[in-house]
Amino acid sequence: MSHTEVDELLGKLRRRGGVLYVFGPKTGPQLVAHVFQWPTCADVVILRGADDATAYRTPTLADTDVFRPKVVS
Repeated sequence: MSHTEVDELLGKLRRRGGVLYVFGPKTGPQLVAHVFQWPTCADVVILRGADDATAYRTPTLADTDVFRPKVVS
């Protein structure tokens, strides 16, 4: 996947709502994550590179860290 395609997908995620996290400098982040929060769970997408991504849904409770989930689906 090209850099342009990744930028387009990130743009679609931003338009759908949720929170975009950038870890590292904006010009060369180590990873980018997007979290869409539902009432009882969160959808998480983590991009480490153009060809390296992880996505999962995790239940959320008061003390849940969506980047260190105990349960995913």
